[in-house]
Amino acid sequence: MKNEITFLFGSGISFPTEMISSKEILYELLESKWKGLGCDGYAKDPQSEKIQWQKIIEYIFNELKSACEGNEFLKSEDKIVNYEDVSSVLTQLLEYYNGYRNIPSVPFLEKVWNEIEKNYGPHGSLNQYSGCTLRSTKEFIDWVVITLLSKTKSGNNVTKDIIKGFSLFDELAEAKTISDVTIFTLNHDLLIEKYLGEQLDTPFEKLTKYYSIFNKDSFNNLKKFHLYKLHGSINWKPATTKNCSDYHCDAAISFNFGNDQLNTHSIQTPDSSCTRIKACSSKPLILTGSFVKDYSYNHGIFFDLFHIFHEKIYKTKTLFVSGYGWNDIGINRRILHYLEYMADTKLVIFDKNLPESYSSCDRKGLPGFLCHRLGEWVGNGKIVLKDKWFSECTIEDINTFIA
Repeated sequence: MKNEITFLFGSGISFPTEMISSKEILYELLESKWKGLGCDGYAKDPQSEKIQWQKIIEYIFNELKSACEGNEFLKSEDKIVNYEDVSSVLTQLLEYYNGYRNIPSVPFLEKVWNEIEKNYGPHGSLNQYSGCTLRSTKEFIDWVVITLLSKTKSGNNVTKDIIKGFSLFDELAEAKTISDVTIFTLNHDLLIEKYLGEQLDTPFEKLTKYYSIFNKDSFNNLKKFHLYKLHGSINWKPATTKNCSDYHCDAAISFNFGNDQLNTHSIQTPDSSCTRIKACSSKPLILTGSFVKDYSYNHGIFFDLFHIFHEKIYKTKTLFVSGYGWNDIGINRRILHYLEYMADTKLVIFDKNLPESYSSCDRKGLPGFLCHRLGEWVGNGKIVLKDKWFSECTIEDINTFIA
């Protein structure tokens, strides 16, 4: 009998390879000096002064930190503000600027908006300059994230020989009883792609030597491993499949890192139609921001990716999760629905930081959205807590649940 297994991964699986953490990314955003490179984003430059976007990030960070310190509920959770929280505020401000008024958030958003407008743009309500400032600050965060994730913390290029903690993939590749391994990851880095190489299937079809284009229906049944990156990737760019003068982002291009040709504006598809890459008008395609990524799950390629996630886990009896911080509302709700309404489903979490007992929910460790059923589900085995990291897992940890 052959079995299919499904993983959901967060950034924690990249830590054994010494990839940068969200806390360290925030420090780099606040403290390092960056120089703009036009189409190619930003690079560290010790000779530069702090740029305007960093001052805006610092202001938002301090506001969020002050809010956490003044809130007993957040203090009890030991909440630490990170760059995703800052990015979330910027996303909500842009939604606010575009006419989506979330009334309960208006006092805070107005305060931040007015401060940014007062210090970094002309006075006046919802003016275009402030909107551009917000977008540029958000893009600066994303560019820095991309830059920092393109190498390890020590500055090494990511190659298979330096990647640590993925030995379970080797065992799964050899396992005759496992036919398919579907991997949903929230990571922007390229560790999984670099490690699995030609063994890996992705929803991209080759266009040229350097580029591939997203196709939601692409599936290579000759390969065992299938990867879907729900939050985008450092080697994805927005694109259009319309004509050469059209800048609608209805598609995505994946490029070979190191041969990305960032200044190329258009490439020819095999049928001689034109695919336009918006290299100089936008960053590579990733999602950032705590609790707001579901804004993007309703359009573009992220709609397609989330739909694939939705359909796949509904056909999956056991979902294996590791390295995930539980800060994506869209994914959390899908998992909650999966556990509540799908028969015989099970959530297996590999995490050494989880408390030993969950007879009551103290909102630490596991996500609060599971609190109302936590004791019951841990008790009846619907949620299984494994006291180990993914890097320590062997195939026996998987076989236990598929035999």
